[in-house]
Amino acid sequence: MRHLRLVGRAGSVRIDLATSEDPVVREETRTELIDALGRLSVDDRTIIALRWFEEMSEADMAEVLDVRPGTVKSRLHRAMARLRAELGGGTHE
Repeated sequence: MRHLRLVGRAGSVRIDLATSEDPVVREETRTELIDALGRLSVDDRTIIALRWFEEMSEADMAEVLDVRPGTVKSRLHRAMARLRAELGGGTHE
């Protein structure tokens, strides 16, 4: 049940990018990130959301997703590579 709640929230996560002084730049960056996340698969969005928005450990993520910790690590690595590629900062694996 927890998995379903977290997966449902993965698509509606609020991202706060307060690193920029310029609110216009901050909003553009936020929009680019949200758009890039939206182009990823549900599985990729879920694993990214669990790690970066829910701030879960790999062990907790493994429990929620019912997979081994090593599987979490590899899925997260691949999802982040795809996100970087969507943002224009790397190659797509």
